[in-house]
Amino acid sequence: MQRLPSTDGMLVLFHWLCAGALIASIVTGFRIGADHQNATVTPWLGSVALQGAVHGLHYIAGLTIAAVAAGYAVYLRQARLAARLKVPAGKARKLLAKPGRPGWRVRNLHLYYLLFGLILLLAATGMLRYVGINAGGWMRTIHLASAYLVLTATILHVLAQFAFGAAAGEAWSARIKNGAVWLLKMLRPKFTPGQGARR
Repeated sequence: MQRLPSTDGMLVLFHWLCAGALIASIVTGFRIGADHQNATVTPWLGSVALQGAVHGLHYIAGLTIAAVAAGYAVYLRQARLAARLKVPAGKARKLLAKPGRPGWRVRNLHLYYLLFGLILLLAATGMLRYVGINAGGWMRTIHLASAYLVLTATILHVLAQFAFGAAAGEAWSARIKNGAVWLLKMLRPKFTPGQGARR
């Protein structure tokens, strides 16, 4: 019987905490954006956003995402798993040239770096806006652009994870099955650090 991929339990916890906070941040952000006098895109999304005053929930969701990202970094260091996010530049270029999973592993790592950077930028601009520093509207613009980029990078992250799993198959049916199985590893936690699916 094929051994199903899993990943360590702490990573699963961090992952779903971040996913929940991200969803809360998006739906409250849509509401806040739709109510702004200069809104362009978000009014179209206002109908599916939460109604009422949601600023408090938006701040809490943003702080939660930042805290989860920081907690994940500490966990990787303490559990000596930081190597899962490190690939030397020279080796990364060679892996990207290879077909199959090696190249997708590097692409996934690049998406992690992008997501971590965007989360840091969102946290910084969000806190500056919270204390009243808007720099002539630039903070709002940067915050909004970063939010859309996080949403885009999250979708790409899911697709890249699927592609990593699918790369192990030959026929299309096997690729689709392997991609789905790889995504579902986030529902199969393993509570022994370092013994989950390789990132």
